[in-house]
Amino acid sequence: MRFVRVFWISLLGAVLSTGAVGQVSDPNIAQYGVGKAHRYTQTGPSTVTATSYAFNAFVDATANGVINAAKLYGPLNSYLDANGPQDLTVRGDNSGADFTVTGYVDTNDLNAAFPNDSSGNYRLRIDTGSAGGSIGGTYDHEIQFNLGGDAYPATIPLLTIDNGAWNSGTYMVGAPDAVTHFGWNFSDYNSTTDVVVFSIRANNDGTEIARVQFQGSNPGGYTLAADALLAGVDYTGELFFARIVDNPSDISGVQGVAYYSVETTFAIQAVPEPSTYVLMGVGALMIWWWRRRAARPRA
Repeated sequence: MRFVRVFWISLLGAVLSTGAVGQVSDPNIAQYGVGKAHRYTQTGPSTVTATSYAFNAFVDATANGVINAAKLYGPLNSYLDANGPQDLTVRGDNSGADFTVTGYVDTNDLNAAFPNDSSGNYRLRIDTGSAGGSIGGTYDHEIQFNLGGDAYPATIPLLTIDNGAWNSGTYMVGAPDAVTHFGWNFSDYNSTTDVVVFSIRANNDGTEIARVQFQGSNPGGYTLAADALLAGVDYTGELFFARIVDNPSDISGVQGVAYYSVETTFAIQAVPEPSTYVLMGVGALMIWWWRRRAARPRA
């Protein structure tokens, strides 16, 4: 089954401007973007640890679209200068292509490899076969992004959960049981530029239990229905808070974004009865980066 990133569809649909005169169109492309991320893991009520810092670029196909290839270019004195322009990896399900480099230890380390740039030097070329390779003999589109300012949200995502207990870094929740409320702590939310995404998925088969996104208002939490979690199953939750800094709209009807994000993942284990929280074993934590391919190590 082809997967189109629901998060980006909702996120970008909320912040896009209307199309401009002179735009080209391409029915193959749904959205594209570049961004930087601060990534954390939560292992207790107030314990959040930085895990890595990362750079990401992506292009998503429409339901019947085809992405043949995509290549990312970047500023001088950057990873993309030292290593040359990088091909995005086309996904096995033909839903698009991605490029991610992770493993940076802090903001300065990430910025040394992927500098902030507001001059359009981050460029994404995309080949769909729609324009006969008019750019560089191969690509049909070139999109420029402004990714400047270290505009990360100041708040590190932190979850409060009301239906269980933390045990050795995993949140043990009763299943079946009453509803479970997840709350979050974003104090610097900007309704114009910021987007919150909360998701839970099963580790064993990737089934998505919940995915909600908010732009324009921040409810501060989400309530998961009773019986949504299955006893004995391990889950990974993710809380994603993105700040949008650019919306390139070079292709008519196609959604583009440059963003800075902070993200926290956490492990959930569903147990049969609330009284067994502290008796159950600990499920393995699986860091999930938006269902994308394995990230490349930093050079």
